[in-house]
Amino acid sequence: LYMNNMRRLSFFFIIIFLCNFFSTGCSFASPAPVEMHPKWFPKDQYAITIFGIIYLPEKFYKEYKAEHKSLKVRSILVHENVHAERQIEQLFIPWTINYLVDKKFRWQEESIACRAELLYIKANGATVKREDFIKEVTAARYGGMVNEKDAGEFFDSIK
Repeated sequence: LYMNNMRRLSFFFIIIFLCNFFSTGCSFASPAPVEMHPKWFPKDQYAITIFGIIYLPEKFYKEYKAEHKSLKVRSILVHENVHAERQIEQLFIPWTINYLVDKKFRWQEESIACRAELLYIKANGATVKREDFIKEVTAARYGGMVNEKDAGEFFDSIK
């Protein structure tokens, strides 16, 4: 199941890369542009950043387009903008290959983005439940990048 999703994502990355390469001339703004997930994209439940563009599920994209955005949507954008910046800094193709095949690299990248997101949430007077965070980052869609113990220790280190 994990490899099927990785194959779909790899195909999706290649299509998006080619479309963006020819349509934008490789110029990206900061913060990253935001689009809605294509309808054929698997698991329309989470955000993903590809080639410096953030793709949101329909429910979040509609809110993103609205005048007032929830803390949830704003924090997702903080998280995904970290990925966008790092993809551009490290070059998209090598970053993506490492992210897809190397659990340690994936956790490194997610921990950087999660740190920014959690600090943003805290700075806005809200909290995230430790258990919810651990459940999220240890989910099967991340391919076992981190265990519950390490995820909990990471969460506890955010001040």
